[in-house]
Amino acid sequence: MRAGFGQGLRSNNHKSPKSGSVESVTILDMVTVRVNVTLKPSLLDSAGRTVAKSLQDLSFGEVEDVRIGKTITLQVSEFDEARVKAMCDKLLANPVIENYTFEVVD
Repeated sequence: MRAGFGQGLRSNNHKSPKSGSVESVTILDMVTVRVNVTLKPSLLDSAGRTVAKSLQDLSFGEVEDVRIGKTITLQVSEFDEARVKAMCDKLLANPVIENYTFEVVD
């Protein structure tokens, strides 16, 4: 478990999707998935443009472009790539205007 994540040993009851029975899962058994969502490059990122201008105004002239996105951290009982893609497509990202990537972290 990484520092800053979780609250020690916490036990949660979860319904198993396969059997429907309740099983106990500890936080140490969980998998962390980090999802990064960004606007598609063809879309104007007005917030990013504002941040870039502000950084340049603060004498950070090396900054040429800023794109603002969001990071979502999921704790899942088991990693299933197809299920994470479905989560992103249905809720976490808007596939019309956003791209996403995800990774399993320690």
